[in-house]
Amino acid sequence: MAVNVLFQPPVVRRERHFRGFDPLEREFSDEELRQRYRFGRETIGCLSDLMRGDLERGTNKETALSVEQQVMIALRFYGSGSHLQVVGDTMGFDRVTDSLVAMKDDFISWPDNQRKNMIRAGFYEKAGFPNVVGCIDGTHIRITGPSIDEPAFVNRKGFHSMNVQAICDHEGNLKHCIIPILCLQHALCASFFLTSSFVLDHIYMAGFLLNWFSAYMKIDIMELLFSTFLIIIFLFKGRFTNISARWPGSAHDSHVFRTSAIGQHLENGYRGIGQGVLLGDSGYPCRQFLLTPYRQPAAGRGQARFNRRHCSTRSTIERTFGIWKKRFHILGSEIRMKPDKACRIIIACGILHNIAIMRNEREVAEEQLIDNQPQMPPYNGPQDGKGIRDHFATTFFA
Repeated sequence: MAVNVLFQPPVVRRERHFRGFDPLEREFSDEELRQRYRFGRETIGCLSDLMRGDLERGTNKETALSVEQQVMIALRFYGSGSHLQVVGDTMGFDRVTDSLVAMKDDFISWPDNQRKNMIRAGFYEKAGFPNVVGCIDGTHIRITGPSIDEPAFVNRKGFHSMNVQAICDHEGNLKHCIIPILCLQHALCASFFLTSSFVLDHIYMAGFLLNWFSAYMKIDIMELLFSTFLIIIFLFKGRFTNISARWPGSAHDSHVFRTSAIGQHLENGYRGIGQGVLLGDSGYPCRQFLLTPYRQPAAGRGQARFNRRHCSTRSTIERTFGIWKKRFHILGSEIRMKPDKACRIIIACGILHNIAIMRNEREVAEEQLIDNQPQMPPYNGPQDGKGIRDHFATTFFA
């Protein structure tokens, strides 16, 4: 027996094969890459080059992840909101986030005087509100309730969150849509809900000219009213010039602004109206550098029109938040991590948002919901709740 053990032939192990993962080498179109990773091929390559010094591994192992793979794993996490935290930590997700956050000042920065002049002109062209250098607002990013100081993270809506303050400019891809309207009344309604008061004022002027034209040409005005109007609506989306993501959900917007670095900068360094103003909602105090709407506008003093133009201009930050959360689903779902790590992910997504605008990345189309439900068979029984419930039970669950 001992002889057999000593002279037992060695076990030959099968050669291990590692399945490669390189989506850039696969035959994905730019649109397919955007659906999965929120960026096209060229921008993914640009991001990889920006972070190569931080992410390149000092090893020659064939199984080591390349810089491109690490970047795409992180982009997939940000874009899908999938909470495979263990996989992400193992495969370099944290390193990508840290590398992006280290580049914050390169991509999210307060504008200088030359840049402010461009922002002023852009906002004025948008809605006729002069001297605006940014729009400010807060948004709540849902997180898992932490074990330390948990009540502080419960916001006024009753869920755990981080209160993220952001300021944006006017810059971004100009998005427009053309809406066919069957009558002027519908045109007025559509312009009120979908565009600025600047367009609204021009629609009223169009109505006046329409009446004059119909009288001059002796044409029945009803024929003109039921003609098709085409309203072109322009919507701006902004680039972030400042983000503060360090306060729990229970903190009020005014407190977040007052204690933020940009709030302190404006409080101590503001030298007059020539430096421009921010626009914020009524949750902020009205200051010389931050204008809020009138709560009860007085008639005949321009306050109502001020509020309309203010609302139209300030809506840029709300649309920016919407586009930001649409591109990076992790922001619209729930970040199941500790608050400090959640803050870094929020900042990283803000940097990527600005990079997407700088590189003219198209917005990501919504993924189509696949309808896999069975066909509903006809029902000829009694038309009451119990009969229909019995029909569902016997047809689909028996």
